[in-house]
Amino acid sequence: LTTAGVRVGDAVGAGVIAELEGQGDPLSHAILLGVAHLGLGEPAARGAEAAARLTERAVGVPQEFAGVGRSRAVGAWRTCADLYDEVALFAEFDYPRGERHTIALFVDQPRGGAVKHIGLLGAMHELDPGGPFDPHALETIDIPRAGALMRDALEVSHGPGAATSHDYRVLIAWARARSMQHRERAS
Repeated sequence: LTTAGVRVGDAVGAGVIAELEGQGDPLSHAILLGVAHLGLGEPAARGAEAAARLTERAVGVPQEFAGVGRSRAVGAWRTCADLYDEVALFAEFDYPRGERHTIALFVDQPRGGAVKHIGLLGAMHELDPGGPFDPHALETIDIPRAGALMRDALEVSHGPGAATSHDYRVLIAWARARSMQHRERAS
């Protein structure tokens, strides 16, 4: 903690966000969008607020980073067939500037719903057509429900908000699960 009682990481993060906003350039804007999308708690909120202020000042984002934070879930599935005591959760995302990608979580039920394996995969149709993870062989679940299931499994494994994880796969899965739940609130 700092002498003011603020966690050092939060203080440094606030300083970085303020510095990026102060730079006021397109690359800083893109980085702030990334902080808002992947960050948790106060840093995410500060990043979003700073990015919004740059948008108000007509600071654009470099074209190659225009899709930061804009992936959206287009489908979600689960299965427990032939997985012993595991459940496999899949959520596929469309990204405006790239290929579709899928988050896959293998959740170990006897361990209280902890994530046993996590994967970042290509599009669902690229997975072994006719195999056990062919989307036609899986149970379709609604996107907000899948986001809640993913969030719960990540929290069991990595704590609230996955804030202690240094694993980029966990951070991406957490951000994607959060975006799937935001979709529920927006509708």
